Amino acid sequence: MPARAVRNATRPISIAVTLAASAALATAWLLFADDHSQDLAGTFTEFPWLSFAAILTLLLIAAVHYLSAAIALRGVSNRSLPLVEATSSQLAAATMNRIVPNGFGGAAVNVRYLSRSGLTPGAATSALVALALIGGLTDAVYVAVVTTLGPALGMGGATQELHTLSQAGVAAGQSHRWLLAAVVTVLVVVLLVRTRGRLFRVVTAAARHATGHARDLVLQPRRLGVAAGASTMTTAILSAGFVLAVEVWGQAAHPLPVGALIAVYWIAVAANDATPLPAFLGLTEVAMIAALVLSGYSAGSATVAVLAFRLITFWLPIPFGVLATRRLRRAQLL
Repeated sequence: MPARAVRNATRPISIAVTLAASAALATAWLLFADDHSQDLAGTFTEFPWLSFAAILTLLLIAAVHYLSAAIALRGVSNRSLPLVEATSSQLAAATMNRIVPNGFGGAAVNVRYLSRSGLTPGAATSALVALALIGGLTDAVYVAVVTTLGPALGMGGATQELHTLSQAGVAAGQSHRWLLAAVVTVLVVVLLVRTRGRLFRVVTAAARHATGHARDLVLQPRRLGVAAGASTMTTAILSAGFVLAVEVWGQAAHPLPVGALIAVYWIAVAANDATPLPAFLGLTEVAMIAALVLSGYSAGSATVAVLAFRLITFWLPIPFGVLATRRLRRAQLL
């Protein structure tokens, strides 16, 4: 492979690594800059710049999250998708997920984008299935690392919370399975009635393309590794952002350790995923605030920490997602 092609292929990874390293350094500095402070939130009167630095770091964390999601999508697509377009598709998919529950909206956007980028519908579906499987596996590994190695790394307190998370995840998986099965069954029945024999030919072709794509992807461990690493980053970077927000704005007599805060973040996300309700209802925010209050944080500081974190990393990207959607439509990629 020519040197220029190698540089172009590795540039997205280099950008993501650079941004992630910057976010990690900024987070570490904000958390450990003052060795004598018992509560960083209490230092705001002396150092008003701390909140501004935290906001800037959360903005950087959000950028790393969407860039990592784009790199993961590139990895499972078996295509060298333009990084700007792939990132735009993730912003558009995230915006749709704020309206349509259980990730169905984002999945539809990604299938459309991949199909317009040259993949067949079957191959695009196979890519999303691969991304979901890789995401589930990397999330499980991340949870295992936090639980087993967390205490040695100074991130204790996660074992009990993650046990609760695993139970919530099983319940959520069961509810999602039945919901997805019902939706698929209804769609198949309607399509069978309306298209008759044509549906069988379409499904057969899609299955053939999906199988071919999956086979080609398995034979490229480097792409799978890139997708796995990027998928892990999407989860780890957001949980780090939640920890940062609580450490900076939260106030408690006995603050939770880092591992417990990561578990609180996961439990709140799992609780929202367990319900077939859209994100704009704010269930995740309510779950996060409630978990922090029950853990000893003041209601006011818990609300400020959660809202700051969610507004910057979850809701602020919506206007950019709308602009990204318009851009992709003009380029005939949606």
